[in-house]
This record gives sequence, C-alpha cells and structure tokens, in this order.
Amino acid sequence: MPFSLSLLLLVALIAVAGGAAQNLAADCAVLEQFFTSNSRNFNWTEGQCCGSSTKYSWYTGGSKELSAYATIACESDRVTTVSFPSQNFRAPFPDISTLTALRWLDLSGNYWNMSVPALSKLAALEFVDISYCLLLQSSIPDLAGLSNLQTFRIFASNFSGTIPSLEGLTTLSEFNVSENKLSGDVPSSLASLTNLARLGLDNNAFTSLPPLSGLPKLERMDVSWNSLQASPALSNLPVLQYLNLGRNSLTSWPILVDLPSLATLDMSSNRLKGQLPNLSQYKNLTYLDVSDNELEGNIDGLLPSGLTTCVLTYNTSNPCLYSTTGNYPKACSATWQHRAQNISTSSQCVNGVPKYTTAASPAIATTSAATNTAAATGTNSNPQVTNGGFDSFAGFLIAGVVLAAIGLVGGGITFYMIHRRSIVMEHVVVAKSQEKEEGDIELHTPWEAAVSPEPSSPKST
Repeated sequence: MPFSLSLLLLVALIAVAGGAAQNLAADCAVLEQFFTSNSRNFNWTEGQCCGSSTKYSWYTGGSKELSAYATIACESDRVTTVSFPSQNFRAPFPDISTLTALRWLDLSGNYWNMSVPALSKLAALEFVDISYCLLLQSSIPDLAGLSNLQTFRIFASNFSGTIPSLEGLTTLSEFNVSENKLSGDVPSSLASLTNLARLGLDNNAFTSLPPLSGLPKLERMDVSWNSLQASPALSNLPVLQYLNLGRNSLTSWPILVDLPSLATLDMSSNRLKGQLPNLSQYKNLTYLDVSDNELEGNIDGLLPSGLTTCVLTYNTSNPCLYSTTGNYPKACSATWQHRAQNISTSSQCVNGVPKYTTAASPAIATTSAATNTAAATGTNSNPQVTNGGFDSFAGFLIAGVVLAAIGLVGGGITFYMIHRRSIVMEHVVVAKSQEKEEGDIELHTPWEAAVSPEPSSPKST
C-alpha cells in the first residue's frame, strides 16, 4: 500500500475517533448542564457520563430509605438512555435535540414548571415517560417523525391543549395521556396505529373519539371521565378485553361489532336511554356496569351467562329495567357495594317513567289508583279510603309528629358530630405542634412504583 494512501487512512481513522469522542462529550455536556442547574453534583468525569448511576434519596428516617437512581447508558459512544425518575429536579430541562441516538427517556415524578423539550428530532426514541410531573405547564410536543416510538406515557402531568397528529407512529404500542387537562377531538390518526395495545385517554375533556377498526393488537381502552357526546364506533378489534366509556355524556349505545375477547365493559354514568342492547354474543364478558343511566325494558336473554359482576340498578338508576322470566345472570341481582339491586318481575314504568315514585308496594299503589279513579268518576268504591276530613287531619297530625321526631334526632346527631369534630381537631393541632417542634421531614412519593406495567430495562454498555 503506498505511503500516501496509508497516511490518508490514518488521518480518517483519527478524525472518526475524534468525532465520536466529540459526540460523546457533547452528549454528556447536555446532562452535566442539567445537573448543575439543579444544584446537583454528577459522579462521573466530565465528558465521560456513560454507565453512570447517581443515587438520590428523597426520604431517610431511621432504618428506612426511599431513593431512586439517575441512570445514563450509552452505545457506540453516544448517550442512548436518560432515566431520571423521582429526582426532585426543578430547573428547566435543557435542549436535548442534539441527543440524536437517545432511545429511552424517563423524566417522570419530578417538579418542573416548564414546557417539555422538543422531541421531533430524536428519531431513535423508543420510550418516553413524563408522568407525574404535576407542575408542568405544557402541551404535548410534536411527535412527527418518531417512527421508532413504542411507549408514550405522560399521565397525571398537567398537560393541556389537544393531542397532535399521531401519523407515522407505526410502532407505538402504548399511548397513555390520562389525568391531564387535554380537550377537543381525539385525532383520526389514532385509527392508524396498528401496533397499539394499550390506550389511556381517561380523566380529560375530550369531546369526540374517531371510529376505531382493524387494530389487531388493541387490548385495553379507557376513555372514561371525559365529555364525549357522540357514541364511538368500535369494530373488528379481535383482542380488546377492557373497554371503559363510563362518566361521559353519551346518549346512545356505541356501535360494538366483532369484539370477541371483550371481558370488561363499563358504560356507567352516561345518559343512555332506551332498551339495553343484546350483549349475549359476548361470551367472554365477565364485568358489566351500565348503572346511572336511563335504560328501560325487558332484559331477558340480553346478557351473557358468564357475568360475575353485573351492575344494572345500583342506587336508583335504571328503575325501568325488568324481567318477566328471570332469564338473566344471577350476578345482576346480587348486592353491589352493600346495596341490593332491584330487578322487577314486570314493567314498573309508563313511557320510561316509574309508576311509583315512593317505596310504596304495588298493592298500595293499586289502592291509590282506585281512589283516584273513584274521585274522578264521582263513585265511592272504597269508602274507607275516602272518609272525609278527619282522616286527612289525622294523617297531617301523624306526619307532623314524625317530622318533629326526626328533627330532634337529627339535631342531636349534628350536635354530637360537631362536638366530636372539635375534640378530634384539638388532637390534630397538638400533634402538628409536636411535629413542628421536632422538625418537619419532606416526603416525596416514589411515583415510579405506580407505573404498571413496566417495560424491559434499558440496555447499558
């Protein structure tokens, strides 16, 4: 090999090595700046952050210690993992757009009052967790171009605004944005996520959900506690097991077609009206809650026999549901949270309105109906009921005595509770005073323990 060619190869190798070192140093500099801005010392040599693990304890009392580790991992002299959960970090996160090899980003359980850094240039990202950052003031960052993203978690972090386009996120398997302040329409691009397995949209203010069909891996879907008004259409979801649309404003039953694996269905606390649909086809359904709606009609033969939890008439909801043959699962008449469900043996309603507005038995109600008929026609088929003014006066007198007794008992209970509360509050004040004298301890909850399920650990080399 000619000397000149050998020299060129040597120079090229030196340049490549120098470039790699420079990239690693630049990657580490971003994280070093972050530690410094949070008044924290980093435990690695400057520019050599790979493989570091910095312990942070948020509570130490006696023999008990609660702590978490800030971990950095690298591959091929580039930072690929930044895992900083529950570090009590408060300073704004620096620009991380230069960490182009980053695959794992965990910033959960911190106290940032900031906007989330841009992520769209981090094309290698596979995992993002920015959950339980309760002081955030941010919208969801643009996710365009993150074609390798598999997990995106930002639940309970005070995010606001709308969900950006999810177009192109073909590898995404978990999308959890629950317990935020998000609103508006869920984008139609959600329907293109063919690898999606877990979807969490609950506890926001979303107003509509696009039709979802042909998502072969979707197992869990929670859209409860939102402001949905139009019922969604869900079809051809072969492995969907959990569906929660409760606590919305739906007035009609959603279109549910080809959901053979459905095991849990919660439609409670909506504004559903009319007949309960035929759910007997869902042989795997074991949990059903349709309480706190305005459903009516005969339920015989409409429910699968395998139900183990069935909530139809909890409290006073759905009073117009009934059965004439008893052809429904026993779970639907079992006690629910210490309150018995009441499935009538015949229709107790007229045009969706209960015939009896009190706890009166049908016999008493029939007597009242006969009395009303007699009064209307001028006949007296039941003289005992229409006995003149004396019975009316006696009834008012008895009612007055009963109400007075209830008032006295209620007043006594109220006095006792107020007195009792004052005693309890005195003990609380004393206890707080003692704590103050002994010195307060700041306790931070280990938020990462609440995240389930956890993905596999990041690689470290």
